[in-house]
Amino acid sequence: MELDALFREVADRHADDRAFKTATRQLDDHLESVLHRAAPESSTARAVRAITELLDRARAAGAVRGDVTLADLVLLLGSVPGPDVAPERRSRYVDIVLAGLRG
Repeated sequence: MELDALFREVADRHADDRAFKTATRQLDDHLESVLHRAAPESSTARAVRAITELLDRARAAGAVRGDVTLADLVLLLGSVPGPDVAPERRSRYVDIVLAGLRG
């Protein structure tokens, strides 16, 4: 899966998931400490490894700006508009964010 596809999938699935949005805000505030405390085989650690690998590959391929970090992605995913925004507008938000990540 490519980073673009992952971002779109998460945005579609979790736009109205308040628990996901809360978790991303908390993770954004404490990303380093959460990653440091996560058990190596926890779902958090596995997800972080998978997303980091996608991000690294996207950077290497020049598909994403070199300065984009995991923390940036967490913040952007948690900021996807919720159910009060029409799906077409949410899709446009994702398009604009992805264009910005490409630089």
